[in-house]
Amino acid sequence: MDVPRWPEELPLAGFLAALGIGLLVGLVRERASVPREADAGGVRTHTVVALTGATAMAVGPVGIGVAGLFLALSTRRRRASSQSPVAEVAILVTFLLGALAVRWPTLAAALGVIVSLVLANKSRLHTFSRQTLSAAELHDLLLLAAAAFVVLPLLPDVTLDPWGAINPSRLWVLVVAVMSVSSLGYVALRSAHAGVGLLLAGLAGGVISSTATVATMGERIRRGEGSAVAAACVAMFSSVASAAELAVVVGVVSPTLLAQVAWPLAASAASGALIAAAYGVVQRRERVDAARLAGRRPFDLWAAIRLVGMIAGVMAIAAFVQGQLGRASLPWTAALTGLADVHAAAAAVAQLVAAGTAEPVPASRAILAAFAASSAFKTVLAVSRGSWAYGFRVGLGLAVMACAYLGVIAASGGSGV
Repeated sequence: MDVPRWPEELPLAGFLAALGIGLLVGLVRERASVPREADAGGVRTHTVVALTGATAMAVGPVGIGVAGLFLALSTRRRRASSQSPVAEVAILVTFLLGALAVRWPTLAAALGVIVSLVLANKSRLHTFSRQTLSAAELHDLLLLAAAAFVVLPLLPDVTLDPWGAINPSRLWVLVVAVMSVSSLGYVALRSAHAGVGLLLAGLAGGVISSTATVATMGERIRRGEGSAVAAACVAMFSSVASAAELAVVVGVVSPTLLAQVAWPLAASAASGALIAAAYGVVQRRERVDAARLAGRRPFDLWAAIRLVGMIAGVMAIAAFVQGQLGRASLPWTAALTGLADVHAAAAAVAQLVAAGTAEPVPASRAILAAFAASSAFKTVLAVSRGSWAYGFRVGLGLAVMACAYLGVIAASGGSGV
C-alpha cells in the first residue's frame, strides 16, 4: 500500500502561507466586526476564503472562475440578507475540495480536515481573538510579521564595514529572533495561571531576560515574598533558557561556531537544570506571579533593536580590536562585552568566525569568557538586589554551568566537539 505523500508539483509553503494570511487577516477583521450587526467576516471566514483561493489556483482556471463568480454573487446577496458568510464560503470550499480530490486526494483530505477544524472551533476562535488577545498583543503580532516578512526581505545581505562585521540582513534576523523568543516566553507565562511553578517561571522568564529575572527574583526576596532557595531555582532555570537562547544567537550568525559549542552549551544547560531541580525539590510548593514576569507586552520592538544595535556595535569594536591587536585579544574583548550582555558578546565572536577572522576553537573559549563574566555580574546583581543567601546559590549554580562548559572543552582536547 502506497503511503500518501504531498504532491511535488504543489508547494506546501503556498498553502501554509494561505492559511497564515487567512488567520492573520481574520484576527484583524474579527476584532473590527463588533458588534455582530457589523459583521463582515472574521477569523473563520477569511481563513476559509484564503484556503479557497489556494484551492482554486490548484484546481485551475475553472476553479478560479467558479470561485470568483460565487464570491461576487455571494457578496451581492449578503447585502440583502443576514446569512452567515461562513455558510456560503463553506459550500464553495467544499465544492472546490471535491474537485481537487479528483487529482490529489491526499491534499484535498488534508485541507478538508483543516477547514473542518476552523469551522468547528467557532467559540474558541472568537474568544481568543476578542477576549484573550489584547489590542497590544495583536499590534505586536503584526509588528513581528512585518519585521519577518516585509522588512527582512528588503535588507541587503552584504557587509557594510571594512572588517566584515556589520550585515544588515543578519542583524535584522537577530532582531526577529529576539522578538520571537521573547514572545514565546510571554505566551508561556500568559497561558499559565496566576501562580505558576518554578520551572515554567524560570524558563519563560529566561527567554525574556535572564538578567532581569535574576533581578526580579532578588527584589522578591528583599520584599519577603519568597525563599532564597525558590528564587534561586527560578534564576537558574532562567539561565538554562538563556543558554538555549545563546545557542540560537550563535547559530544565526555562525553555524560553524554553533557546531563547535553545541555540546559545551548543552552540558552547561544540563548542569544548570540539575542545580535548579535540586533547588526546586526543596521548595516545590512555592508559586511565582506569572503576570509580573511576563510584563505587559510580548516584546518591546525598540528594546530588541537597541539590543541588536549594541550587538552590532560590539561586533564592529571586536573586529576592529582584533584587527589591531591580533587574535589573542579575543577572550578579553568577549569577557568585557559579556559584562554588559553575553548574547552580544557571543554574536560578536560568532561574526568573527563567520567572517573568517577567528577560528572556531579559540572562539568557543571566548564565549566561555563572556559567559563567566556575565555569570559574575549576575551573582553581584543577585546579592545587591536580593540577599547573600540568594546570591550564593545563584553564583554556585552559574559557576557549575561554566565549569561544565569548560569540562566538555577540556575533555575533547579543546575542540568542544
